[in-house]
Amino acid sequence: TTFGIGRLGDASIPDTDRVQAARAALLIVSMCGLILAAIFAERRQIETALAESNERLRLAVDGAHLGVWSLDFGSGRFENNARDQEVHRHSREAPPVTSGEARAYIHPDDLDEVDSGFRNAGRTGGDCSIEYRLAPTAGSTSERWVALEGAIRRDANGRALGLIGVTRDITDGKNLDEALQSNARRFRELLE
Repeated sequence: TTFGIGRLGDASIPDTDRVQAARAALLIVSMCGLILAAIFAERRQIETALAESNERLRLAVDGAHLGVWSLDFGSGRFENNARDQEVHRHSREAPPVTSGEARAYIHPDDLDEVDSGFRNAGRTGGDCSIEYRLAPTAGSTSERWVALEGAIRRDANGRALGLIGVTRDITDGKNLDEALQSNARRFRELLE
């Protein structure tokens, strides 16, 4: 009205109509502002909830001493976190970035079992649970065992995109099982 722009500045329109038009325009602008504020507030709530959920998941994974890994079928790209690198004795400076490079850390005698587990998961669309030994390294005299659990990632059409999962070092448990089995054998021999 002050600058004489548009309908509100048209002096031929009665003042009451111009006031009503101004009120309507302010109401529309206010409603749009409130709607935008509500949308942004909801988005902030969702982001906060997601961040809290991610933090809880991170703490749970760290507390369980789990390594996290993923494999993309399309590119063959392999990614893992620091704990998985530690479990597999990956170099921190140059961790494996492809599935082929990651396979080099698995004991050659166990590769067929790992491959079979991944194939079965891909074929059935289910999860895989595999135990395998790490490849021997120079200067290492003890066997290291790893438990791997993973699931197929799929797109909206159900097409397999890759695998994602966790690993943990189960060497102590395997050594304990072996010791228990050895003691059981000796006990049976003593009884005989």
